[in-house]
Parts: sequence; C-alpha cells; structure tokens
Amino acid sequence: MRRLEELAIVETPLDQWGWSVDVDAEGRMIIESDVQIIEGPRETDDYHLCGVYHKAGVPFAVTEVGYTPYEGMEVYEAYTRKFSDVCCEVMRPGRGLVIAGGFCTYLPGIVGGIQRALGPGKKLGIVYLDGHADIETPEMTRSHIVAGMPVAAMLGLGLQGWRDAAGMTNIIPSEQFLLTDYHARSPQDDHNIRRAGLDIVDEEGFKDPKCWDAHVEELAQKVDAIFLHIDVDIMASRYVPAFKFPLPENGQTPETVMRNVKKVMETGKAAAVSVMDVCFSPNAEGSEITYLNAMRVLGSCLESWRTVPEF
Repeated sequence: MRRLEELAIVETPLDQWGWSVDVDAEGRMIIESDVQIIEGPRETDDYHLCGVYHKAGVPFAVTEVGYTPYEGMEVYEAYTRKFSDVCCEVMRPGRGLVIAGGFCTYLPGIVGGIQRALGPGKKLGIVYLDGHADIETPEMTRSHIVAGMPVAAMLGLGLQGWRDAAGMTNIIPSEQFLLTDYHARSPQDDHNIRRAGLDIVDEEGFKDPKCWDAHVEELAQKVDAIFLHIDVDIMASRYVPAFKFPLPENGQTPETVMRNVKKVMETGKAAAVSVMDVCFSPNAEGSEITYLNAMRVLGSCLESWRTVPEF
C-alpha cells in the first residue's frame, strides 16, 4: 500500500438511455441501445459547488466521459469500451479513482478498466452496495433492462459480449465479490445468487457493525485491490426521493451507509469508488435531498481514504 496522493475524478453527462435486452427464438441475446444527452443541472455540479472532492485533502483532476461512437460497435458496447479506456488511462500509482454520476450499466466497463490498470496477477475485489442485486440474465429477467445485469456479467453468468466490450481480463470470482443489502428482492435474483455462490450481507447484517466489519476484513485479505460501488438506492426511499424506480422502505439510513463505506476505505486496499443512480432528471422532485445524501456518502468515502494499493 502507498499513501493516497491524488484523485482521478471521472464524471459523466446526464443521459437518458434505452438499453433493453431479450433472447430470440434461437436463444441468442439481443441488446438494443441508444443514448440521449439531456441539458441541465446534475449531481456533479453540486459536488463541485459544495467542495466534496476536496474532502480527501489531495489534488484532483476531472475527466468527463461522454458517448463516443466506435466503429462496428453498438451504443452499449461503445459506452462500455469508453469507460474502460478512460478508467485504465487515468489510474496511476498513488492515485485513487472516483466515478461520479451515471448508472450501473457502466460498471463492467469500469471494472475492465481497473483490471487492465492493475495488471495481470492482481486480484480485484468488489464491494457492491445496492438495493438491487443487479444479477438478472437475459434468459431470466423481469425488467429486460441492461442496468439489472452488470453483476451477472462481471461474475460470468453469460453476457460474454458485454465483458469483451469492457476489456475485462477475467471474470470476478464469487469469493472476491461482496454483495450487500439487496432489499428489493426477487426470485430471479435469488436463483442467480445461489447459482453464483455469492457472499451476501443482507439488510440486517449491514446494520450490524460486527457482521459488516468481519465480511469486509475477510474480503480484504483475499484481494490486492477493492472497487467500492455505491448505488444510492441502498438508502430508504425517504432519503433518495428522486430515485426513478419504486423502492421498499426498508433501505438503509445515510448514517449507516457512511459508517460502512468508511470501513471499506480504511482497509487500505480501495483503488476506486463509484456513487451512481443519483440523477435521472434535472427537474426530479426531491432531487435536493437525494443529492445531499449522495454527497454525504461520497464525502465519507473521501474523508477516510488515506492509502491505495500498489500496482
């Protein structure tokens, strides 16, 4: 491990995407994707205004990632490849990676970029804080949206083309993946969680400091670096009222999330952190409190970040 010297902030414009997935009569996966950039304020504007990125106490530089067409690629593949390339490019020894804004559809690309930057032989662990498991597959999906499938892709439950676009050097073994909360449960997700052999800390375990700390410490011992992903829907809907989709009210409080992300950062192995699904519309009702709680969680990560893994 080495001292955190600077941050690479990767921001994304506010976009509305339609990435739907299905399986044809012959069992082949079909993904339809498009993108529309929306003009207007976004959560990252408030991050700058309120000085959130300064909380780490180190210099930072911001790179904005937008849609760039790649020859021969569908929109979802091009977006995925762009995130992978940018994350790989900006990661350096002593530099922490922060992905601010955007949606869970970007995660395979981010993970692919981190893997490429770390280099061969390095074990990447993922701590996944989310109200959903995001482990649907094209053959077993309620939503038919790609945003419900990044965990399945990263664990190797199909979706090979998505991993290829992401530049993932290998799938993430289940023992290197810690899924937590998942209070918006579904039978399809439960089936795939068992199939993958995932380690889960449920919503009650997440509230128990001893339980949470033990799982984080166990993961940290197995891996060389950790990517901490935070979807704001891990919090109860009253704390994130602008979140687009209906949520059960049994989510976490911001204080519990802030406490638990600190534990991850204090392992000394955090290489990257993302906070996502904050802004679906610049005019969404309740956006102020949603942005505030996202800032509190991200700020808690940055205040606790002192070291990064060597690579």
